[in-house]
Parts: sequence; structure tokens; C-alpha cells
Amino acid sequence: MDAFATDRVVLLSIRPEFAEAILSGTKQVEFRKVPFSRSVRTVIVYATKPVGQIIGTFEVSRIEQTSPTRLWDMFGSVGGVTRRHFRQYFQGRRVAYGIRVENARRFSAPVSLKEVGRGIIAPQSFIYVTTEDASRLLATFA
Repeated sequence: MDAFATDRVVLLSIRPEFAEAILSGTKQVEFRKVPFSRSVRTVIVYATKPVGQIIGTFEVSRIEQTSPTRLWDMFGSVGGVTRRHFRQYFQGRRVAYGIRVENARRFSAPVSLKEVGRGIIAPQSFIYVTTEDASRLLATFA
């Protein structure tokens, strides 16, 4: 059975410095204003421009939903951002999301979006990836 048959996969746009921190293990939580489905177990990491390529994956162990203050208290020390950056990002928000990173893996070489699938473009935040595209990408490039 295909590993992705029951789990959804997303392609997540992340600034290069944060993507690198996730893949190196220093950033253990990705902070977001908008969540994706809790059924997502695999995240394909797209490092935004100037990199503009897919550089790895990670598994989602859990998605936390709480106030920004509480989220910072829970994960500020492993979130890979400064408190100032965090506060600016969530300014005016009552709800914040923390995606807990597990088993981050860097690809041996970056992958262009053209190699993933037909018509896939860089998402503003995230897009769901088809089972077929995710399986092909992870089998070929992981």
C-alpha cells in the first residue's frame, strides 16, 4: 500500500533561513497564521526565493492551536525565530499555530518545482500535493 494513501501531503513555502534551520534540527516548530489539515503527516519543504527549490521534507508530529502568547511560551526556545519577529508575525492575531517538526530530512540535491509535477507553482503559504506527485518526488529525490 502506498505510504501516502491515507495521509495528506503539503508543499510548504518557508523562507530559506527557516527552512535550513528546520532541516538542521535547530527549528523544531514552524509557526503559522493559517493551518493546513490535521491529516497532513508529510511536509515537502520549498525554500522560497532566492533559493526557489524544494530542499527536503519533515513529518508533522502535531499541530498546536492556541494564542500567540501561549505558543511562544510553549515553543519560543525551539521555534528558530526571535521574540520580536514572532510578535510582529502574529500582531493582531488571537490564534496561532505551531507545526511540530519531526524527522526532518534534507534532499541530497535541491529539486525544482518542474520536476515534481504538472503545473505545480510556488505556493504563497502551502498547497496540497497529489499522492502520485509526492510518491514520485520522495522516491526519486529523498
